[in-house]
Amino acid sequence: MSQERDDVLLRSGKLVKLMSLEYAPLMADILLDARGAVLRQQARARQVNLDLLWPLLDITTTLDPNLVIAYRFGAMFLSQTPPAGAGRPDQAVELIQRGIQANPDYWRLYEDLGFVYYFDLKDYPKAATLSWKEAKSRTHRYG
Repeated sequence: MSQERDDVLLRSGKLVKLMSLEYAPLMADILLDARGAVLRQQARARQVNLDLLWPLLDITTTLDPNLVIAYRFGAMFLSQTPPAGAGRPDQAVELIQRGIQANPDYWRLYEDLGFVYYFDLKDYPKAATLSWKEAKSRTHRYG
């Protein structure tokens, strides 16, 4: 039997964005969908490898900074402990912070960041601060 090699040949999101010309958002959707298909296939075989999740999320969010679902679900898989996730809450925090920078009005990213700090990093004061910031953002936007 041959063993499939799962690797990212281009690790620079900026380079992939330059190569995709004006189709960067479409390319981001394709990459996210393809990685989801690979993860589903690996899950069925019970051999999930999340080592390449961060580089692919980095490329995807560089191609389309407004693809909020990539930040939200990517952070969920990055932050959870193995075997459910990659066990990298530090990368989840970085990903969500990039999402907040690109989408400052999307209050759910603050909520997701608070969850990572609360459940995965056990930093309760930071989680409380983020929850307060998220609540103020929602009150400001929705009256």
